[in-house]
Amino acid sequence: MFTLSQVDLSLIQASIGSEKIIKVVTANGTFAILASIRRIIRWQKNNRNFQYFDLPHASAKVLQLYVDPYGDIIISLINGENWYWQSKSLKPFIITRWRGIAMSAISFDMYHRVENLTDRILIGTVCGCVYETELDAKRKEPFLKLLLKSEWISMISGLHIMKTRNVAESQICVLIAAEAPNISIHKFSGGTTCVYLSCL
Repeated sequence: MFTLSQVDLSLIQASIGSEKIIKVVTANGTFAILASIRRIIRWQKNNRNFQYFDLPHASAKVLQLYVDPYGDIIISLINGENWYWQSKSLKPFIITRWRGIAMSAISFDMYHRVENLTDRILIGTVCGCVYETELDAKRKEPFLKLLLKSEWISMISGLHIMKTRNVAESQICVLIAAEAPNISIHKFSGGTTCVYLSCL
């Protein structure tokens, strides 16, 4: 059951003056807010304190913002830079191994979460690829594994990780919504790493 409630962003608006709020993304009370001055603001609902980060390049434009249920924020830029803002960190940092990846969708694996480690993340891109990776708050460079690259998918528009029924705990199912150019849904299933693709 979902409930609709209004969120007061007046405190955030006051901090950026006459600049506009362009995008707001939220999960479990954590808000990632993009302002027109290339400022990313992290704010917890019902908290008067917030943190912000100004993108360092004048030409930097945000492609997507993502927030996981634990308050981590991923910032994907049009120029191919990707930033990670861990929930306990004051500032984000660039993920150098993700350079050049233009994200269009992301899904966090919430079944195997450990402290300071996101565990499995699936990344969908504007060119129809799906990658598997993870992030470490200690800034260790993550692995990056290509799971899917298809000429018939133009863009990954949605990803969702879920457990399959009556199977081992490590087994997962991943639903992929894609544009090909018609919207279609596909499924990965396998062990801790997805091993095959079938069309629903």
